[in-house]
Amino acid sequence: MCIRDRAHILKFIAFLKWLIWLILGFFISGVIGIVIDKSNLMTTLFGSLGTTIGTQINDIWWFLPLALLNLLFFHYAIGWWGAKAGLAWLLLLPYLLYAVVSTIAQGITWNITALVYLIGALVVGLTEEYIFRGALFAAFKKAGVGETVLIVVSALIFAAFHMVNGLAGGNLIALVFQVLFTFGLGILLGVIYLKTKALLPIAFAHGFYDFSVLAPGHALFNMGGITNILILTIALIILGIVSVSYT
Repeated sequence: MCIRDRAHILKFIAFLKWLIWLILGFFISGVIGIVIDKSNLMTTLFGSLGTTIGTQINDIWWFLPLALLNLLFFHYAIGWWGAKAGLAWLLLLPYLLYAVVSTIAQGITWNITALVYLIGALVVGLTEEYIFRGALFAAFKKAGVGETVLIVVSALIFAAFHMVNGLAGGNLIALVFQVLFTFGLGILLGVIYLKTKALLPIAFAHGFYDFSVLAPGHALFNMGGITNILILTIALIILGIVSVSYT
């Protein structure tokens, strides 16, 4: 077996190991979710708001098992708050500003329900960044995957994961732009994480953006139409390229 073939096998094994970690965490989260639903725990603890809380913070039951599995068995090194965290915030600024403008423009009513949605969105951002930037980057880098390939492949996996959202809506155009947008976002966030090793600012920006487009009474792609999504996707890719060039 030549060295190149062996390198490819190691990269494939690294991907399979990451996938097993992901599936195990998902399975455990499913079991936890069933137990919570059957016991009506959220309703018992929070009354009429329990169903909303249970639905919105559901990803926490995925994040916690994944974190425990990583701590005990997989040992992916995650950069939570690197020395260049300030640079991460700076590079994320256009993304955050877009989310803020979107939130203001949609006139979101701030109440307890909106706060639950915000917390839920931040949990989603943390979980997805932990999976697709933190752990995936650690797995691939350890297997010797180059930085450019790492960023592109992780963005493709991130986009493929989000195809479920578009398929659920049954709208082919929305599906295409969902994949384009998440690919562009994956490029930007991947570059920022690679350059800063600061996952928490990225997770916050990701979560707040999700809240800005998925808050109560607002649907994805309500930010002025699909044209804006395309413009934002191109902008994210350009920001990613600029980040590579100047950091």
